[in-house]
Amino acid sequence: MGFRLMDGTGKSFAAKISSDNALLTTAVTESEEHRKAIVEGQAYFANTTDTADTLTQTANGGAMLYLRNDSATSNLIIEKVLTSSNGAGGVVKWIKNPTLGTIGSNNTHTPVNTNFSAGAAADVTCFNWNETGDGMQGLSAGTILKTFITNAGFTIHPIDGAVILGKGDAMQVNYNASGASTPEFEAGIRFYFDELEG
Repeated sequence: MGFRLMDGTGKSFAAKISSDNALLTTAVTESEEHRKAIVEGQAYFANTTDTADTLTQTANGGAMLYLRNDSATSNLIIEKVLTSSNGAGGVVKWIKNPTLGTIGSNNTHTPVNTNFSAGAAADVTCFNWNETGDGMQGLSAGTILKTFITNAGFTIHPIDGAVILGKGDAMQVNYNASGASTPEFEAGIRFYFDELEG
C-alpha cells in the first residue's frame, strides 16, 4: 500500500519520486543568525561608536566594550567579534564574566537590531568606552577567554556561534596598544538570541 507525501500548505503539491526511487527535493540553507534576524528579529550588533567612530587609545588601554545577557528566556549567542585599528601590534583580549562594579568612563550602549524592520530591543546590559582615562572603569577579574595580536586594518574573529552567554553571563573586549603608540581602535559584537528549550 502506497502513500502520497503532500505539502503542508493545502495546495495539494505532492513530492516527486524519480525512476530509481529517489525523493526529489530542493533545499535552502541559511545561517542560524540569518534565521533569527529574518523570522524573529532577534539579531543585533553592539559597537564602540557612541563617542566617536573610532576611539583614540592611551598607552595603557583597557576595557572597550562590555555585553551582558539579561534575558531569562534566551541564551545570547555570539556570532562574530570584529575589530580594527590603524596601528599594528596591539593586543585584543576577551574576558569571560568580568565582575561589574561601579561603571565609569563609559557610555550606555543600545545594540542595533540587524533586521531594520524589526522593533525588538536586545535584553542586555551594554557599555562602551567614552575616551576618558584608560578604558572603562569598574570592571575587574573574570577569565581570559582569548588574546590576539592585531595588525593594522580590519580583523574578523569568526566565533560562529560557539560563545554562549546564559542569563547574567557577560563578555568584555579589551584593547592595549602595548605602549608603542596611541592608535585608533573600534570593536563590534554580532549576536543573536536563542530561546531556551522547555
